[in-house]
Amino acid sequence: MYDCKSCFVTILLTIDHLLQYRCMHHQIFTDMMVSNTYLHWNNKCAQVVVSDFGWVHVYPMIAKGEGHKALFLMFQYEGLPL
Repeated sequence: MYDCKSCFVTILLTIDHLLQYRCMHHQIFTDMMVSNTYLHWNNKCAQVVVSDFGWVHVYPMIAKGEGHKALFLMFQYEGLPL
């Protein structure tokens, strides 16, 4: 038997966790740029985030595997896109 009450609690906890971030009411697009040479501070990659109204932000990364960290920083400092 399906317990709807536990499902509601799970959804509520998930939404509550996301409410700690500010909200951006714009569409955003993201892409990862990779270079063959090392850039400043030993960075070889960058996560580029742009919005539909021209906002651009670049997060430098050492490796491709740090993409989730760049998105976390964007959510933390700029807000969560809706």
